[in-house]
Amino acid sequence: MKRELGILLLISLGVSILAWAINPDRLPLKADFASYELGVNFDLVNAADAVQLLNDNAVVLVDIRSGEPEIRLPGAFPVRQESFDNDFRDLFDFILPEDKLLLVGNGDLMSISSIAERISERGYKNLVLMRGDISAWEHAGGEVRK
Repeated sequence: MKRELGILLLISLGVSILAWAINPDRLPLKADFASYELGVNFDLVNAADAVQLLNDNAVVLVDIRSGEPEIRLPGAFPVRQESFDNDFRDLFDFILPEDKLLLVGNGDLMSISSIAERISERGYKNLVLMRGDISAWEHAGGEVRK
């Protein structure tokens, strides 16, 4: 009885491994951004377009990176997740609901869109999110201070 059970277990294990090996419909271990896109309710721009928007004075720059970053964006208003209400109150004195805000973060669209949603809930709907991080910003010609 135990022998038959062991043989059945080995056969089912072998069949499972074989089926797994020849099945081409597996999920990728890493998301391919050409195929998968985060559902974001705001406009997304690459770093070069973001720098151009700022150079054209078409946006107010908002830095949403957490903590005290070593590299600073001159003229950017900091709005952090951990101190959102206080940071937004400071920004509120300088912006109008119709102003276009450019949100720059650490490249994580989830955290950028989270803060964008919070800003949007306060009546500011003209938001643009930058793809990429500060190194992409700098590589595109954006000004930084270290």
